[in-house]
Formats: sequence, C-alpha cells, structure tokens
Amino acid sequence: LAGLTACEVLEQQPESSFTPANFYKNADDAKAAVSTVYDPLNTSNMYGQVMWILQDQSTDDAEWGGGRSTANQPKNDLDRYTFTPATSTFQSLWTTTYQGINRANQALDKLPLSPAPEATRNRLIGEVRFLRGYFYFNMVRLFGGVPKLDRVPLASEINDPNLQKRATAVEIYQFLIYDLQVGVDNLPLKGATETGRATKAAAQALLAKVYLYQKNYQK
Repeated sequence: LAGLTACEVLEQQPESSFTPANFYKNADDAKAAVSTVYDPLNTSNMYGQVMWILQDQSTDDAEWGGGRSTANQPKNDLDRYTFTPATSTFQSLWTTTYQGINRANQALDKLPLSPAPEATRNRLIGEVRFLRGYFYFNMVRLFGGVPKLDRVPLASEINDPNLQKRATAVEIYQFLIYDLQVGVDNLPLKGATETGRATKAAAQALLAKVYLYQKNYQK
C-alpha cells in the first residue's frame, strides 16, 4: 500500500514550482511575470552598483574614499583606462541586462495568451516593451551595436553564432524606439497604476531622451 501511494504522488504535477505550462493562469500571474522583468534593475550588477561604476566612478565625476586606489582590480582598471574585454564589470552588466531582455521576451511570448482582462494585458505588455527598450538604450549607449533579441530563442539556437551577432547601433535604436512607442500608447497615466510601475509619462520621457541622443530635436 505504501508503494502504491508513493507512485501516485510521483505522478502528480509539482505545485510548488512554475513552468510556462502552469503559469499565466490569471491576472496576478501575468503581473508577477512582468515584475521579474523589473528585478534586474535593482541588482548590484545594474543600478545597485555597476551602472554608476561604469558611468561615474570611471570619470572625474566621482571618487571613492581613501584616494584613487582599491583592492577591486576592475575598478582600478576602469579608473585608469587600463581595462580589457576581460574586465569583469562589463560581463556583470552585459549578463544581467540580457537576463532582463530574456525575461521580457518570455513575458511578451505568453502575455497575449493570458486570461487577464484585455486592458490589463495591454498595460503589462506596455510595461514590458518599455523595459526592453530601456535595457537596449543602456546597452547601445555603452557598447554601440549589440545582439538584438526580439523573441524567445529555440533550444537549438542557443549556441547559434547568428543569435549572438551584433546588430548595428542604428538597428538597435530603431528597435528600442518602437518598443518605447508601444509603451507610450499602452501605459496609463501616473496614479492609474501601482507606484513604481512604468507610466505613460515615463515612456514619453525616455523616448524624448532617446531622440535627444540622436539629435532628433524636432521629436
């Protein structure tokens, strides 16, 4: 009897872990999936540390206590412009940013199928497109042309060199501008969504900044 019971338990679907097949069953699931796209922004590999190391600490805008010396070799290399492609700070930001982009693509693949109300789905899709555009704007400013991933790759494509091929900076800007415009069209005004989630004004402001970088002053 104990053996038969054990077999029955083993055949059940695990309820404590999520897969694409058992997730996105309601509006809360859809919102939770989108929240994971925000999450990399708050890690030490992005705005918790690395973004300001790359953009401020490696310039005359910022100093650290005790003079321009630290046991952290990547920081020294950035500060003295002796960095190489092997400097770990670049890999930290690159990997975490593409983690966010991958999560965005996963969400965009599943959100249209969610049973959440249409207005909720459109708002969440607007948030994800805004975030993906934001990730790519950071990457194109720091690295120029980068690989453009606009969908969830198949398992057979993971090691495909074409998947890792860099797009041009122009192509990345075109791609992220379209994402941000979708955000502008679908995101709510401030006060109509939870504090901390992207709004229409946030998408408009970032889109304006993108056009400023491109010297497209009319837009």
